[in-house]
Amino acid sequence: MGASRKTAALPALTLRQALVWPLAGLTLVLSLGIGWMSYSAGGQAVENVTEKLLLDASTRIGMAIELNLGAAASVLEAAMPAQAHPPADIGTALTTLRDRFWTATSPGLVQQRYVYYGNEAGQFLGVQRNGTANAEMRLKLTASEFRKIYTFEGLPGPLSDGRTETGMYEPRQRPWYQAALKSDAAVWTPVYANFGAGDLLVTRVRKVVAPGGATAGVVATDLSLSAINDFVRRLGTSPNGVAFVVEPDGALIASSSGSNVVRNAGGAFARLKAGDSDSPAVRAAWQYLQSQPSAALSSGGASRVFGFEVDGQPHRGAFSRTSDASGLNWLAVATMPHSDFMGDVTGNAWVTALVAAFAVGLVLLLGHQAIGRVVSDIEDLSAAARRIGQGEIDVPIPRPGYLEIAQLARDFEGMHLELSSDRLTGATSRAALLRALGSVLTRYNSKAQPGPVFSLLFLDLNRFKAINDRFGHAAGDLTLVEVAARLRSVVREGDIVARFGGDEFVVVLWRMADPAGVDRICDKIRDVLVPPLTCLDGIAGAAGSTVGVSIGVARYPADGVEVDLLVKHADAAMYANKAAER
Repeated sequence: MGASRKTAALPALTLRQALVWPLAGLTLVLSLGIGWMSYSAGGQAVENVTEKLLLDASTRIGMAIELNLGAAASVLEAAMPAQAHPPADIGTALTTLRDRFWTATSPGLVQQRYVYYGNEAGQFLGVQRNGTANAEMRLKLTASEFRKIYTFEGLPGPLSDGRTETGMYEPRQRPWYQAALKSDAAVWTPVYANFGAGDLLVTRVRKVVAPGGATAGVVATDLSLSAINDFVRRLGTSPNGVAFVVEPDGALIASSSGSNVVRNAGGAFARLKAGDSDSPAVRAAWQYLQSQPSAALSSGGASRVFGFEVDGQPHRGAFSRTSDASGLNWLAVATMPHSDFMGDVTGNAWVTALVAAFAVGLVLLLGHQAIGRVVSDIEDLSAAARRIGQGEIDVPIPRPGYLEIAQLARDFEGMHLELSSDRLTGATSRAALLRALGSVLTRYNSKAQPGPVFSLLFLDLNRFKAINDRFGHAAGDLTLVEVAARLRSVVREGDIVARFGGDEFVVVLWRMADPAGVDRICDKIRDVLVPPLTCLDGIAGAAGSTVGVSIGVARYPADGVEVDLLVKHADAAMYANKAAER
């Protein structure tokens, strides 16, 4: 009755107006709420995945650094073994030394083209590879003579008529020689610009001692840092992302945006500082890192995420430190602007609001249903993102009906696959496996009683090294891909097949600890690897090749309630199994 009196006091309204205005207001409020839900839930999920992506990128740069620089130590050891004593006169063992230096500079995954040795008598020998079959030898047998340069093809190829250098080369006075004399262990020289090629070089040097312990000379190898620079440029974290490697004093080692060297006033190449880079992101990120306490950056190899601004625009970044006992101390940094990883989320929020507003002017009922569908899609996507953030691996990504949210779902799925899958085999990656096990065990161990039992199988392939050595790394890669596929074919849906590293795999059998049941799975794994590898049929001499497997088993909680304990137990059991099979 009160409503009737209030209505009677107001100007007459049509029924359509009385229904449309309140529903339009309600729809508008709902559209704003849904837009906020889309932005906040999607933004948080994307930011979590982005942080993992940046951490992964900075870690991968660190691994590339270790791979390239680690090869230099192997070159020195191959050229001049630490336990071997060099001849007092290079001329008495010239053929042997040349053969060693040739082998040490053989083309491999990382190119080490030049290795050389100078002794206390002022003699010098260096071999520089110019290709797979030809090389250049630089030789000086007396301190007073000029160095000669010879070329030769393979071993034991004859030396060409040597040409004589016009300048006197005294190895004992060179910076690399003096740097080695100051340390009993191998050290790195400071990074310096290659004036001919316009890239950066670093030299690894080691003092060589005579039988009595006195200094006999110094062996060294030059490493071009162009491979690290190329890796950083190919990293591609995002459309506007930037990655770089820098020394503590700010001198650039590599950069995906701009150069790492600059020409000085005399026209020669010189080092470029991060603070002087052409890239605003590099300058801003380095300025932020400089402002942090040194202890915050000395993370012992661990990666850290940070935020900074470039011209008022927010950016995210991550860094990892790579250092060793030989004097290496570099910082790998990966960054991307906020707009790169939040653009889809922001756009999706606007689209959601516009769709709802459009529904207000057209059909309110259809608009209401469409908004309800959007909310459901976003909630499903947010729930999937939370499960991914908690370490789960096989999380189904919902397939929304709307184009914009579907694109966001595909982006989530792509990021999830990038973080959780082994690039070669498609199996679960080691990092994702450890995160998943850690999340499960944390949840289980937080209760009064351990959770449901499960088994962890540690697999090590037999005869894989023979295939890899005989037919090449490509054949080895094909073998790993086929083995992973065969393993997935014998486990249950929901179980995990992960590549742990090299030719090692880990299989997690959820809710299975019965010895008989686990043994049946182990027998299936052995049986499925018995047939010859079909992937090698097209490789000459490889048809009919097979691999075997040694398996170690750990059970939760009987063999441990922590990830490390379970993996170590299974690893030890695998080695015991391998020894028994031998």
